[in-house]
Amino acid sequence: ALVLLAAVAAMTAIAWRGERRTVVVTPQRASVLRALLVASVVTYMVLIWGAYVVKTGASTSCISWPGCSAAPTPFVDGGLAQTIQWVHRLSVVIEGAVIGWTALVLRRGAPSLQRGAWALVWLYGAQVLVGALNIWTDFSAAARVTHLALAATIWAVLIVTTVAAWYGEASADTRAASTRGARTREEQSAGA
Repeated sequence: ALVLLAAVAAMTAIAWRGERRTVVVTPQRASVLRALLVASVVTYMVLIWGAYVVKTGASTSCISWPGCSAAPTPFVDGGLAQTIQWVHRLSVVIEGAVIGWTALVLRRGAPSLQRGAWALVWLYGAQVLVGALNIWTDFSAAARVTHLALAATIWAVLIVTTVAAWYGEASADTRAASTRGARTREEQSAGA
């Protein structure tokens, strides 16, 4: 489902860019793409691990937040369920650092990339609060659904922002040059 969501988000972003899209290759753009790739991989791993937490029934193994009263010392106290929960919580901390780093890298980019950075930061903050809300509301259905929806939204924003970073705004001159280049190629193949 996550791969399908990524594919739909990428196709939507590419279609939205339309004829204005052109691949931008600069050192700054390469660093932006690296940051987005790392953030996407880490986020994907957190999403998969979150699904594993639910599948194994470890969701309710820690009924306090941000710590875990059933296993105060990660990986030492508690059982397997608490260890699974701690891995998820600590991976979320790593994801937060990566999202923060990515936002710092994106702040020097185009306005669409800056909007993506702000969206990621705000969505991540909301996601952490809703994760805590799961605990505070005794895992209410609304909190669980919102937690999943925010995770999917973060994933989709990462994919759309990556597409926006890959394809930059083409100036009128660049579009005209690429159109002339396409016509020249068509003329060459017609003459052959």
